[in-house]
Amino acid sequence: MQRVVIVGGGFGGIYTALALEKAMRRRDDLEVTLINRTNYFLYYPLMPEVISSGVEPRHVVVPLRTLFKRIRVLEAEVRCLDEERREVLAYRDGMQERLSFDHLVLASGVEANLAAFPGVSEVAFPFKAAEDAIALHNQIVDSFEAAEFTEDPAERRALLTFVVVGGGSTGVECMGEIEAYIEGIRRYYPRLDPREVRLVLVELAPRILAEVGPELGDYAADRLRERGIELFLENSVTSCSPTQVRLANGTVIPTRTLVWTIGTTPTAFTKSLDLPKDAKGHLVTEPTLALAGHPGLWALGDAARIPDPEGKPYPPTAQHAVREAKRLASNLLASIDGKPLEPYVFHAYGTFVSIGAKQGVAVIRGRQVKGFLAWLAWRAVHFWLLPGIDRKMRVLVDWLFSRTHRKDVVQIGLRRPATQLVVTPRIAFLREGRAVPAASDAEPPLI
Repeated sequence: MQRVVIVGGGFGGIYTALALEKAMRRRDDLEVTLINRTNYFLYYPLMPEVISSGVEPRHVVVPLRTLFKRIRVLEAEVRCLDEERREVLAYRDGMQERLSFDHLVLASGVEANLAAFPGVSEVAFPFKAAEDAIALHNQIVDSFEAAEFTEDPAERRALLTFVVVGGGSTGVECMGEIEAYIEGIRRYYPRLDPREVRLVLVELAPRILAEVGPELGDYAADRLRERGIELFLENSVTSCSPTQVRLANGTVIPTRTLVWTIGTTPTAFTKSLDLPKDAKGHLVTEPTLALAGHPGLWALGDAARIPDPEGKPYPPTAQHAVREAKRLASNLLASIDGKPLEPYVFHAYGTFVSIGAKQGVAVIRGRQVKGFLAWLAWRAVHFWLLPGIDRKMRVLVDWLFSRTHRKDVVQIGLRRPATQLVVTPRIAFLREGRAVPAASDAEPPLI
């Protein structure tokens, strides 16, 4: 019996497990365990739509146990690898379990690296977990409620100012959905002057969306500006506090909402491994996704750097992670059967970015697409990649429902803190569990 342990339940880990589960229908020599810190798979590309109530929060997470019949799922954290004894050590709530393996698949992904930017972790909203999107949705609603209450014009303008740092796809999609949500809920706050709402996107590069090229990047920038979004290009945040953000050009922006979408780093577990890594701590694999000099060890997804035929690393995208998983599973089985391994070679279908308001940009097989068709292509790709027919149908219903119904102006209760800054003390979500909602305001946790 060949024991396979998969560490990580992102795109790479999930699709590797799905490929192995399919193989287990016709062979009985595999024992597979998937270990993830949560018991669900977060479909990260749809997180921005949670902000705008375009998709229900539960529908962007897929319960792992509904995906597998033959694979053991453990909700735990892997902290140690003993390569000599072929074991990993998994922890959960003070308990631990040693799991032996013949093959270990490292798909542990990356995490937000706010610590690299002094002061940011104390005041900014990260955007890497499901609860981050929920917390940001709550923050927008709470900001409007507080703005409705205050009589101080300066405080009101600060409450209605929202700053997003990062002009890549995540930052642009996040800002696009913030604008779309605010546009949808303004009617419920007739006392507030729409001109006091300020949306700011900060990007270090001369253009946003470098991944789609200058022409589409400029198109996206123009569409965002038409919707009233200010772009501070070739700029960065030099300091921030709970009340303001200072940019490199000297601009000071009073705000109560700072969203940070840049900066990721491999997990502490990945960094601790004595395995081939690049300067930033990502695992460096062979083209076959195996780790050179470490038989039975494999890596893929955001945690890994996999060379293309020219020796350059493939981009860490969902499309590549899904294809990497299929090649890794195939090579893992070939290794067990004593067959030759094949290199991973894949040309992505394209790059797709939604900029909100039914607009998008895309590069599909080298062809540039923009506007409504690009947005439609973005939705089609993510509908296809979302695992599980149940979640596909739920998201489809959400999309259809959002076309005919108004935006919800409601906060979603959380017991577990997602971030550290909320504008009113009524619901105080602070980091590390130092504060939780008051008993009178507590609601059942959504996730």
